[in-house]
Amino acid sequence: MGALLFSALAVPGVAGPATDGTAVALPDWLEPRAQSVVDLVSQIEERALRGAIVSFDDGEGLVIYESGSRVGSTVTVTTTLFPRVTYPAWLAPQPLTAFGCLGQYPRYDHMGSVAPASHLRLYAADGTEVTHEVDYMYISAMGTRLPQYNSSMYLRYTEIAYGPGKTFPMPPVEPNGLAIPSNSGCRLEIPGRDYVTLTGVFTLEISEAVHASILGTQTGTFRSYVGVGDVGIVQPLMDQMRAAYPDRHERIALEIPAGTNYFLLRYPAMPVDPYTDRSSLAGFPNADRPSSGSYRLEDSDWRLSADMTISGVFPLKAVWRDADQAPQASYLPVVGPVTRLAVPEYVVPAGVQYHPCFTQGSCSAAILETIYKQVMSLEIVYLSVAPADGAVYATELRLAGPIWTTGQRSAPIILEAAEPELHAIRVDLDQLVYVPVVFNMTPPCRTYPCGWFDSLGRMLGYLAAQ
Repeated sequence: MGALLFSALAVPGVAGPATDGTAVALPDWLEPRAQSVVDLVSQIEERALRGAIVSFDDGEGLVIYESGSRVGSTVTVTTTLFPRVTYPAWLAPQPLTAFGCLGQYPRYDHMGSVAPASHLRLYAADGTEVTHEVDYMYISAMGTRLPQYNSSMYLRYTEIAYGPGKTFPMPPVEPNGLAIPSNSGCRLEIPGRDYVTLTGVFTLEISEAVHASILGTQTGTFRSYVGVGDVGIVQPLMDQMRAAYPDRHERIALEIPAGTNYFLLRYPAMPVDPYTDRSSLAGFPNADRPSSGSYRLEDSDWRLSADMTISGVFPLKAVWRDADQAPQASYLPVVGPVTRLAVPEYVVPAGVQYHPCFTQGSCSAAILETIYKQVMSLEIVYLSVAPADGAVYATELRLAGPIWTTGQRSAPIILEAAEPELHAIRVDLDQLVYVPVVFNMTPPCRTYPCGWFDSLGRMLGYLAAQ
């Protein structure tokens, strides 16, 4: 069978991709993204998911996986939310609680993750349902679009606002909860309340997107980061640590089983939030709330990957270099093969209680010593993941670098036919043709890495090389 031409045009905008099983036209490349741990519910044992950081952002806090189940196409995920509080001028003097959901924002050079549409029921610490208190929602619409901005920018994809005075009204609170569209990160806001913790129960109607299995696990320990870099409101503590101790950023040698193509890092939350309050006029109301930190992969030439800040299901054989190490790159280069994990860059280790001296630079020698000696544990879960039966679409993987612009395009991708297993592929905007595609046989792209995507923009697999 002859070669087929993928559509090379996809214009970013508010309209989302097809979600009804029809084929979609992909751009000639898409940015890689992690799979959400939600996609692994019922695929691997719960123990490997419990405590995973599903999403994190400085202004929205943490979403932590507690439990999940699947009955037919219904997936239920229970999470613990650690929101953030601010005091915006438009609401003064009342507080505003903000929290995230199942998708992850693709900030700077970080990979995001795309979550399917869901319904959310929200509960306060005393068990009272507070779903109806959510008045605003902001959705990152990564989908199957190209980014709007390069990796030097914080907000890189279309964001859609819902609520009073916004572009769209809030979705309804239906019998099974607040309707949340498919997203690559979201911010939900409750005016007039300051919730320190919440329980979020998400319900999704989705078929199994991947086949996943655990090939091995590796445990390790690590200690806090001491060194250069912007650490926000705890910079005074870092200055004290660097004056008292040598710099350190520990590495763990990877023990990768044969057949592994993804990994999942389970690690504790950091007991401080260094960044949310850096421009706050209300003191440091979030300083003692748990947060995440950056971890990275590294190859034998000491080249570091882009930061990862969640317990996503990340590619292990296709890894992109940190933008700080490629400041003149239109597209970030691929590094590897990776051999080490650069552990989470925590200024304050898990297990150390928050102290106001962290922001004042007045910590005692005893507190500094406790921070320096405290040991944390992590677990690397090595996975084999492949797309499940269903419509998936292939395109080249690229991660936009610091000098990428929206005017840069590459040639359309040519797909070569493989052995029989039928999947719909868009040839022209008004025509469908079915061609055979098999994931473990003839590779689908001429340029690598190459990713498999569904119509929502979830990356369900990839090929690193022919």
